[in-house]
Amino acid sequence: MKHYVDMLVRVDVNGRMRPLRFLWDNGKEYKIERVLSVCKAASLKEGREGLRYTCQICNKVRFLYYEGDRWFVECDG
Repeated sequence: MKHYVDMLVRVDVNGRMRPLRFLWDNGKEYKIERVLSVCKAASLKEGREGLRYTCQICNKVRFLYYEGDRWFVECDG
């Protein structure tokens, strides 16, 4: 299931985006420690294509997706 989140992003002069932090519904903020890779990909659970950011968050590898003009993470539910 898609879970849309508020995202703090740095955009460089060439238009490349680097996600820095996101805010969960409960108000907890998560720092993105490293962006490991970026590729065009479909969400494995949702099937729509966008940009998939493979990131290190809290010492774990997680996927963040940028779809159109919104950010989401996949979660069970």
